[in-house]
Amino acid sequence: MQRRAIPYLLILLATLAGCASSSAAEAPAQVTRAPAASETTAASQSSDARLVDEPDEGSTSNGVGIAPLSVPETEPENQRIEEPADKIVAVVSPTGVVLPVVSDVNPGWIVETPCANPAILIDGDPLSSVQVLIDPGHGGDETGAVGNNGLAESELNLDVAERLASFLEDQGVTTMLTRTNDYRMAIAVRGRLAQVVSPDVFISIHHNGGPTSFIDAPGTLVFHQLESASSKRLSGLLYEELVDALDGLDIRFEAGSPPGAVAMLNQEGGDYYGVLRRTDGIAAVLSEAMFLSNPEEAEALESPDLRQLEAESLGVAIVRFLETDDPGTGFLDPRTFQGPGSGTGGVDGCVDPPIYE
Repeated sequence: MQRRAIPYLLILLATLAGCASSSAAEAPAQVTRAPAASETTAASQSSDARLVDEPDEGSTSNGVGIAPLSVPETEPENQRIEEPADKIVAVVSPTGVVLPVVSDVNPGWIVETPCANPAILIDGDPLSSVQVLIDPGHGGDETGAVGNNGLAESELNLDVAERLASFLEDQGVTTMLTRTNDYRMAIAVRGRLAQVVSPDVFISIHHNGGPTSFIDAPGTLVFHQLESASSKRLSGLLYEELVDALDGLDIRFEAGSPPGAVAMLNQEGGDYYGVLRRTDGIAAVLSEAMFLSNPEEAEALESPDLRQLEAESLGVAIVRFLETDDPGTGFLDPRTFQGPGSGTGGVDGCVDPPIYE
């Protein structure tokens, strides 16, 4: 079967004409998509100023001229979607891109791309469920923090995420990554993927940046959802395992605020981070293990051994969350974010990666 991606608009028009199946078969054999956005160097920025109120509507620059997927008004942004256990909820494309399924068509699926565009996928590996959904923060031209050694957060996040997935799979825990390569992915799509997959755990992996000062212990922060007891417990376990592992390193740590497990709030009193707002009903957390803006920590994070140590610490905490009632430690009172956000995580200027080889 020839591999191809068919714009959703063609299917929609065909459906209105009462001949969706035949139109899909007669569609052009190939839709040309722009290549994935290349990584660019960005100034180091504090993750406390990221993942805020990303613009979900608006045009994109994905090179195929199709509008962003609209979500029915009956589906609030933070509503968890319950699906039958055997229902296909996501598909991994031939290029390794993980895509949430909007609906089935014949042949294939209507999916949502990383830039929140609808497309038809007729070839890929379907997925029904996983226990842990791992979200490597940033990607593509949204690099996140960048150390003075040139280490980009997006690259580091993905490497740690892959190591975490491998560790958990060895423990018998099923996993999936939201992002599998260096491409941009809208926060709305990360949240939608979590909603349809409905995992037991959602963890967004980040590394911090911004103004800091020296501190006696690791400046690790793990953000949890304000109203979720399970999210809070998970954050305390992650903080506990990370600090226990990192505290033995022979480096001077830095932090921008008191470290711990904490809920970060917006000015309205809700969860500040977009991936935590969009994963209601799931034990979701956002991890900031170390500071790339600290030269000593950035240099240490170049080591595969340290990345493995971080990944295994996250994995041990997740297994404890799944298999025990351990409460965790390091809990702090909620904080309200002060300052402007970065505006990253939206769809403006987003370029989709190829979903076919």
